[in-house]
Amino acid sequence: MAPSDPPTQGSAVPGLGSVPLWRRLAPLGGMAVGGVYLAAALIKGLDPGLFVQQVRDYQILPSALAPAAAYGFLVIEGLLGLALLLRVWTRGALLLGAALMLLFIGATAWAWAHGNASSCGCFGRLASRGPGAVILEDALFVALLALSWAGYRPAVPPSWRVRLALGLSPLALLYPWVGPRLPLDSVATGVGPGTSLADLAADDLKFPLDQGRVLVALVGKDCPRCDLALPGLGAIAGLEGGPRVTAIFAGDRKEKFEWRNEHVPPFPVAHAPAKTLRQYHRKLPVIFLLDGGKVQKVWWRGVPAPSDL
Repeated sequence: MAPSDPPTQGSAVPGLGSVPLWRRLAPLGGMAVGGVYLAAALIKGLDPGLFVQQVRDYQILPSALAPAAAYGFLVIEGLLGLALLLRVWTRGALLLGAALMLLFIGATAWAWAHGNASSCGCFGRLASRGPGAVILEDALFVALLALSWAGYRPAVPPSWRVRLALGLSPLALLYPWVGPRLPLDSVATGVGPGTSLADLAADDLKFPLDQGRVLVALVGKDCPRCDLALPGLGAIAGLEGGPRVTAIFAGDRKEKFEWRNEHVPPFPVAHAPAKTLRQYHRKLPVIFLLDGGKVQKVWWRGVPAPSDL
């Protein structure tokens, strides 16, 4: 049998060994950014109302458009995260992912220049960074997407990846509306047993939060659940040997006085700006049992029974 002719340049399909290392690693850049997009969508989707407020704080869009923009970003981030992680519709996902990152960089730079970007809402409450760090971070993500684009090799993705992406896409579309209803308040807020609230910034506190056992109820106006919680909190305040009870009202001093005069709670009421308290809850009321300033138990929108204390 005659020996086969040696392959001519370009006549053979290159094997893995002939592919430069950087091209083999290039897809990982897009997948990493996909993970970032998906994580951001999952975390912010637990409390999209907070993200709406963060979009408003940038003061780029009219306030009325902030909800549509925030929910739209959450859906796009979720779908992009799936596409980049599963490496389906790759070229379009890489291009859209880079365009979105550049948009975030531009928005952050504009808000920073106008004094409206003290922190980033990229990952809700769980990762607070200044605008400079956010811009550098997003620029790194753009570079990773560019690397993936440069190393892209056309290939038909396995059918299971396409089916998985199509199957999960409806969840990405619905998640911003489903997420707030999930019982994951401690994940969304980052507050749970062991968290220190000793430095919670509130005015008119009658006693320090870091001395002994204190039951702290975060309340606000136009909150029917807060009104329903008052009798139970009053009963706890009257318990012999029970924790001291205080409410912290989300609003200014005038609003607090009006609320207190209307409800006449049998325990002291402090107050803090609603924006300050917003980092500790998704919905009001929230009740914390503190010991030495650290959270021992949390009741999300419920009132503890005396036996719980």
